[in-house]
Amino acid sequence: GDIASLYQVLGNDGIHRKLKIIQSITSQDGQLLYDDSKPDREDKDDQLLNIVDDEQLTLTLQNALRTGFARTLTRDYGLRAPIAGMPGYSEGYRDAWFVGYTPKLLAAVWVGYDDTRAIGSKDVAVKSAVPLWGDIMRETLARLNGGSSFPEPPALSKVEIDRTTGALRGLAGLAPAPDDIFVYLKKDQVDAAATQASTAQMQAPHEWSDWLTTMFNDADET
Repeated sequence: GDIASLYQVLGNDGIHRKLKIIQSITSQDGQLLYDDSKPDREDKDDQLLNIVDDEQLTLTLQNALRTGFARTLTRDYGLRAPIAGMPGYSEGYRDAWFVGYTPKLLAAVWVGYDDTRAIGSKDVAVKSAVPLWGDIMRETLARLNGGSSFPEPPALSKVEIDRTTGALRGLAGLAPAPDDIFVYLKKDQVDAAATQASTAQMQAPHEWSDWLTTMFNDADET
């Protein structure tokens, strides 16, 4: 629930909404019996990220899914709606999850036991939640509109970075080089990464996901 709530913010222009099990109940003749679709508070009170930071993270997560095991969502499940998200697993592979969202829908899948047993090897953890999410969303998107595209604000530039070091390669082309990934940066971030003096003072992260975590933290502080 907590992880799904975080991604819900990213899929909703940086606005936090309380997750609800039941939004509405309608009778067979169309009478509305229960309605909890309205936000609990005004949107301005729940704005956790500004729109540019929100869209920056969403577009980066969308591109992240085009590599690794999660790329099977488009290839094997025929999901045509744009998808952003990220798989994850705990230390010792006790559980695994995948949270993904389209411009209009979000779904989260968790796999694990109700104790501390491992669900298997790393390979099992990496590949366990994504297929379940794909099956759920294939059925869901067959009935509901997932949205056409995530917005690309002019304040962001699409660039290519090294997945391991976070080093900037340049503006994005048609496809990233092996071990690289496309991300979206603001102009000041591009300038800082392109300046040799700045990059010399920056400590490169061990994984690109660490760099993405830094983006989360920086956005949270603004």
